[in-house]
Amino acid sequence: TVFSFNIWKDVTYLNKTAFDWIDIVTSNIAMPVVGLALLIFVGWRVNDSIRRQELDPRLKDGGMYHIWLFMTKYVSPVLVLITLVYGIYQKFFV
Repeated sequence: TVFSFNIWKDVTYLNKTAFDWIDIVTSNIAMPVVGLALLIFVGWRVNDSIRRQELDPRLKDGGMYHIWLFMTKYVSPVLVLITLVYGIYQKFFV
């Protein structure tokens, strides 16, 4: 990306430099995909005892744990997926 500020400053693809493309890919695609993968892994693949062990003691022994688990399994993945789709739409289709 450093080249997009000096020797490759005039090299563009779809009117964007290498730095612009790396910024678009990391902020609009990679970060939401990693966040979505993490939510799916923690919500659906990690054992319940491990989740409870890693949480704050005030959270794991009450109704807040079930609210957190519901948010982790169902609500947050949908919101992150919406963010991913919106980011891709804004950068490539508008």
